[in-house]
Amino acid sequence: MTYDDGEVVALDQRDGSVHWRRHLTIAGVPAVASALTVAEPGRLLLGTTDGRLLVCSNGGTIRLPPLSN
Repeated sequence: MTYDDGEVVALDQRDGSVHWRRHLTIAGVPAVASALTVAEPGRLLLGTTDGRLLVCSNGGTIRLPPLSN
């Protein structure tokens, strides 16, 4: 789940306990996630309030280029 202060929290689906919580940063700059999807185990897709799409995995984050119109 995400909060409007930039915090992202991973919960256990069985009992709701907190696995981890972090504030989202991109290259050291705070960011706010507005959408969150679990793509597969260990991989999250995050949409940010400034229009970026992030593919996050246990090994790090890959920033996708902006979509062209």
